[in-house]
Amino acid sequence: MGRKYVVKRITKELKDRSIATYYYVYEQYRIDGRVKTKYIAKLDEVIEFYVKNVVDRPGFEPGTSRVQAQSPITGK
Repeated sequence: MGRKYVVKRITKELKDRSIATYYYVYEQYRIDGRVKTKYIAKLDEVIEFYVKNVVDRPGFEPGTSRVQAQSPITGK
């Protein structure tokens, strides 16, 4: 098993009896045959970072430091 990123969904019952759902991103890999799980961030934070710093499409606000996105189809 190589390194991979997984999203875990956690549901929690709140005091008012409603249910809240949270999504978290983890990195999983093996060391000596044992699975290690490392917390990365909330899924919302990962998406915000990606949109601000990587995505270069009209309709998104530009980030302060951007990386040019490359299309997997055209390579441009």
